[in-house]
Amino acid sequence: MAARSPADSAAVQAHWGTIARTIRVTGRIVPARSAVLLVPQLNQRFARLTLSYLAPSGVRVKRGQVVAAFDRTRLQDAAADAQAEYRRLTSQVRETAAKNAAQAAQRAVALRQALSAQGHARLELEKRPVLTALQIATDQVQLADAAAHVRALRAADVWLAKEAAAKLQAARLQRDQQKVLWRRAEADSQKMVLRAPLAGMLASALPAYYGKPAPGTPLYSGVSLLRVFDPRRMLVRAQLSEMDLAWVPPHARAQVRVDAYPGLALPAHLLRINPIAVSPMFTSVHNFTATFVLDRNDPRALPDLNASLAIASRPRAGWLLPRREVHYFHGQAFVWAGAPRGRRRRPVQVVTFAGPWIEVQALWLGSAPRRRRATEARP
Repeated sequence: MAARSPADSAAVQAHWGTIARTIRVTGRIVPARSAVLLVPQLNQRFARLTLSYLAPSGVRVKRGQVVAAFDRTRLQDAAADAQAEYRRLTSQVRETAAKNAAQAAQRAVALRQALSAQGHARLELEKRPVLTALQIATDQVQLADAAAHVRALRAADVWLAKEAAAKLQAARLQRDQQKVLWRRAEADSQKMVLRAPLAGMLASALPAYYGKPAPGTPLYSGVSLLRVFDPRRMLVRAQLSEMDLAWVPPHARAQVRVDAYPGLALPAHLLRINPIAVSPMFTSVHNFTATFVLDRNDPRALPDLNASLAIASRPRAGWLLPRREVHYFHGQAFVWAGAPRGRRRRPVQVVTFAGPWIEVQALWLGSAPRRRRATEARP
């Protein structure tokens, strides 16, 4: 606006004082403790799961209470089949172990018989002084055959024992693999029943395109289904700009009003401010996430409701002027101040303003809290 003539002037007093602002921001109510339950993701490949039971939103639940269930008939059948196959393979392992033990005993008996025949042939050969040449040659051939038979049995026993151990190990691995499949099938069957991980209140978390779910509704795995939250401690998250951050004290108090209930006002205090700033797209202003705790619980303060916060700022001291005493010319703030040769415009720098007062800075005012007198023309 254009500067006014100082024809009719009056004194304006700049005084040292404190100024405080009320910072107004918007936020969203969130619970301090909450958990989101998803549609189960199974080890087996099922495209969609059929909902069989769903607890209504808004009810209070205890920890471990069933809040949702899905049809698990096929999973229970698969678990029963896997268990039966595991038991069959367990019996097969026991049979293989018993068969290996019996075969090892048979080989041991055959080896003892071969060793006995070898010993008998050696004893017969010791009768050479009284035997004919033909009998001696026959006993030597029999001793050589018995020794070769013993060596063959011992070599065969080593390889047959390794073969039996390998077959038994393969049967055990097959049994253990089937046990894993059985356990997975049972785990998948247990996943079809959702229980509350904490005591609190239920709220629907399904995407809007599902509408209102009912028993028989097919749902895709991994979709958020329910949210369980503790209503005894609610928070409000808001975005503070970098300009307002300097005004917020460490233990700031705030008044929270819920948009859905205009008459509801709840006191709150600052819990923390995230030190990492974020900047919206295509802007250079940085915002910090501030979290406030509601000091009083109210059943109407539910998650995801929009709220407005009035934050009491930190008082700051400085030179204060009434708003009507500060004028602007080509974007430069000034006041009409007295001088030895008459009144003239004195430039000032506006720091901030609150209510009817403006905090200003100027070299001619100085930094010490001394009273200065400035003049401005009034119509």
